[in-house]
Amino acid sequence: MQVPDDKWNVLYLYRASPRAGGGRAYSLLGFLTAYAYWVYPGAGAALDARRLRVSQCVVLPPHARQGHGARLLRAAYALARGDPRVVDVAVEDPSEGFQVLPLLAVAPLRNGSRAGAAGRVG
Repeated sequence: MQVPDDKWNVLYLYRASPRAGGGRAYSLLGFLTAYAYWVYPGAGAALDARRLRVSQCVVLPPHARQGHGARLLRAAYALARGDPRVVDVAVEDPSEGFQVLPLLAVAPLRNGSRAGAAGRVG
């Protein structure tokens, strides 16, 4: 990865908590990286069509099994829906744990349904 590289997206999921002396403390819960990958321009795809490929989806152990992985994945789908060049979302070499996520429950890119977004939790 070269920095900057506009083909990579990094989504962070964090919790913001008030501090005793004022202000906020931020705790990282997890992150997801996705790469805008070239799509073969056949089957009606435009020349600048892209596939968003999820490379890593990491939820830190203290926050695992609380739905944060699904929340990050929904945010990746929302990111894809916001880019008219993206035709689908793929996952690069998914682990067994990732395959358990409700991938089929996440709406297809172009059906207009609502999606979650990564960001502040709670």
